[in-house]
Amino acid sequence: MKSNRIRKALLTLACSGVGAGAFYPVAANATERSSTAVAAGVVTDEDKATAAEGDIVVTAQRRAQSIQDVPIALQAYGQEELRRRGVIQADDIVRLAPNLSLNESNSINTSITIRGVGTNNFHGNVNRAVGIYQDDVYLATPYTGVLGVYDLERVEVLRGPQSTLLGRNTTGGAVRYLSNKPKPGDPLSGYLDVTYGSYNRADAEGALGGSLTDNLATRGAFQIERRDGLFTNVAPGREGEQLGRRERYSGRLQFVWQPAPGTDILFNGHFGLNRGNDVGVKARGLRNPANPTQACPDVATSGNFERGNDCVTITGFNPSTSNYYQIYNTTSARSNVDVGGGFIKLDQELGFATLTAIGSYDQTGVQLADDFAGFNTFQFQTQQDSTFKDYAAEIRLASPQRYGFRWIAGAGYFHEDLVQGTIVRRDNGGALQPGGETISFNILNQKDEDLSVYGQGDFDLTHRLTVTAGLRFTNNSKSATSRFGVANSPASQIPVNTFISRDIALALTNGAPETCPPGPVVVGPDGRVTGGPPPCLLPLLNPRQEINRLSARAAISYKFSNAILGYASYSRGFKAGGFDTRALAAFSGGGRNPVAPETLNAYEAGVKSDVFGRLLRLNGAVFYYNLQGLQTFAVQNGTPAFINIPKSRLIGLELTADVNPGDGWHLHGDFGWLDTKITDSGGVAGLDKGHVLPNSPRTSANAVIAREFGLNNGSRLNLQGAVRYVARSIDSLRFRDDFLLTKNAQFYLDLRAAYQFGRDNRYELAVFGNNLTSQKVCSDIDLNDNPLQPSPSDLTSTVACTPSDGRALFGGSFKVRL
Repeated sequence: MKSNRIRKALLTLACSGVGAGAFYPVAANATERSSTAVAAGVVTDEDKATAAEGDIVVTAQRRAQSIQDVPIALQAYGQEELRRRGVIQADDIVRLAPNLSLNESNSINTSITIRGVGTNNFHGNVNRAVGIYQDDVYLATPYTGVLGVYDLERVEVLRGPQSTLLGRNTTGGAVRYLSNKPKPGDPLSGYLDVTYGSYNRADAEGALGGSLTDNLATRGAFQIERRDGLFTNVAPGREGEQLGRRERYSGRLQFVWQPAPGTDILFNGHFGLNRGNDVGVKARGLRNPANPTQACPDVATSGNFERGNDCVTITGFNPSTSNYYQIYNTTSARSNVDVGGGFIKLDQELGFATLTAIGSYDQTGVQLADDFAGFNTFQFQTQQDSTFKDYAAEIRLASPQRYGFRWIAGAGYFHEDLVQGTIVRRDNGGALQPGGETISFNILNQKDEDLSVYGQGDFDLTHRLTVTAGLRFTNNSKSATSRFGVANSPASQIPVNTFISRDIALALTNGAPETCPPGPVVVGPDGRVTGGPPPCLLPLLNPRQEINRLSARAAISYKFSNAILGYASYSRGFKAGGFDTRALAAFSGGGRNPVAPETLNAYEAGVKSDVFGRLLRLNGAVFYYNLQGLQTFAVQNGTPAFINIPKSRLIGLELTADVNPGDGWHLHGDFGWLDTKITDSGGVAGLDKGHVLPNSPRTSANAVIAREFGLNNGSRLNLQGAVRYVARSIDSLRFRDDFLLTKNAQFYLDLRAAYQFGRDNRYELAVFGNNLTSQKVCSDIDLNDNPLQPSPSDLTSTVACTPSDGRALFGGSFKVRL
């Protein structure tokens, strides 16, 4: 009760801070405004002017700084760089930097891994290890990528735990997407950018904004993405259906009001819709074509998804195809996401500091159907039907940048109401119920609350030497009601491609006894009778988890010269725990035990330098991580499970170089090296000590070469080539399965040419080609059964690949600046 009062008081405080700034503004002179805007994390024109030429000004530490002055391993990309590199979706950012990879459970549930720390889980109630932020607001769900990447000032990629300033669920790092903001006094401006390309790709993006009055400005922006599906469904009755079709719509409207000098109030409203469809999986069988009860003698070839083989499924069907773009998908392939919300942000100058208060609300609705088996008939379908309602508030004070001691202190509150339906539809093939076509489900009604207070200070011991120390205390509590059940779902009554929603699952078990799991009738020690045929329910579960955690950061940085910064740091972060919502747990008694939090202790040292008169910029970092309790989705004894890996060790390095030799040339290169290992498996089934962590390629690198030509009429020609290499990685946690769950090394080549012309070069025509090597890769590989020892209770008897586009894609664009 007391903690609830504290949370409500904090939310009221944040809202009252916005109101106070609007109706009781504090005047400030121009000098104060400049320094405190920096403290507030607002990038002003003055900041950009005073930064070294070519630098991006970032707010990674909640105050505006040149990227070369921040003692953190990070990279930042401006709007034009993002456009030249073809970044249009939030997940595209992984193409730009080393030691970044993507966990892609399906077409809409994705998360980013940084330095081997990420999230490997299909369920939407699981927190991500890399925090995603849009304009200082934490985006909690793994479906927010549908908001798109458009009209951005910059993107910042922060490596390592950021829990002190950003909070929980940033153990791996954070990615911050920062929009272009309207500014009172600015003239009308904007742009329109249209693209047409392969497979009827038709994208449009634009923005328009300017001052409405002397102290009020607005800016609206939108993005539309459409493209045909690259894959073709070959399931019976669905032949010729496009899969992987892209259809997304995003929009944002902002107002900035300055009611008095020193007061800025930002109003933001946004939405995103996804109406494309899911791809499904390419599957390979694990059984012997001569005897499907035995392992396939040629099973080693089932890890190659570009060719067919002779291995079959438990039903004797061969799901492989010789055509990479043919897929068996028996579901509705529904892939709907609706995101909508907004926030209010106040920056109020107080003279000695800047007060910042933010209040936000976002609602996300998800309906997803995914075929995990890849059969010609339905064998293992997953459906998700969820609604997220997120409320957040933060209030902080930040000192001016100009002092030798700079500090920031604040408090944050987060609350999420989640109703999540996870439904698995199976043809059990006699394994659990003779002829049983069933659904098993979990309906989770969860509340997640987070209260934290934090502070960080930077103290200049000399004009070259600075020490940093920060702490954050977090109280996180989760509570839920969790209902598991099983019902019959014969295809003769419920068509195979029906989307099974929460309402349908509950209707099929309406009035059912609490006798799950189904099977032989048993009387337990508590007197509860279980067994019998479906439909049935498990008794309602009420899982709870409350934790208190302390996050910390300590760093020392030294300016060897105005152009060389060295630093060393220690940081500690954590990711909250969660509840087991596997639908199949209805067959094993339900997920009663919460998954524990994970904790990361990180040690890092780095150098940032500009040498030879800024001809060469060379930055590098090395790191050592001790990771405890890494949360992951694994298969234990033939049953999927959400577990903790007791201990892991990660070490690595990154190097970034920029060369500007003049005459319009620019060269950029990145290199990353990573070594991960499970150092303690704790005897947990499904884990092998010494095994690498998933999604952790040993090396990754990219390079860009660009040349700009100034033409006689004042127009410009830009040519650019980009290459990217990613070493092989393994989606397994045990050595036994590596031969099937290894992703091949990847090499990509992208080319682009652009011609800018007209008054102030406001027009641009561009042509581009992406993935000119036609690189094919599985973004995710799943194996639910033992490939060497078949069992009648196998879930799919396949190994399944979520395929990448795998084609060279071409297009052209036209952009006009207003």
